[in-house]
Amino acid sequence: MDYEVYHHYVSTHPKSVFFGRLVHMVLWEGRLRRMIGRELTESRPGVADVTRTIAPEELEKTVADLDIVLTDEELDALLKLY
Repeated sequence: MDYEVYHHYVSTHPKSVFFGRLVHMVLWEGRLRRMIGRELTESRPGVADVTRTIAPEELEKTVADLDIVLTDEELDALLKLY
C-alpha cells in the first residue's frame, strides 16, 4: 500500500477534510479534545460533549493548550483561514 500517495492526497487536495483548516485530536486523562477548524470539542465518557467556537484572539492560547507548537508564520497563516 502506498501511504505516501494517500498522505499527499489528504493534505493537498481541496476536497480533503484536512485541507485548509486545522485538524488536531489528543486523548488526555480519559478525555478526547479535538479541534477541527474553529470548533473545539471535549468528549468524556458518560458526559455530553462540549463544543465551542474559538475566536481569533483565542487561537494562540488554545493551540498552545493542545500542545501544538507553531511558529509566528504558521500562526499568522492559520489566522488568515479564520
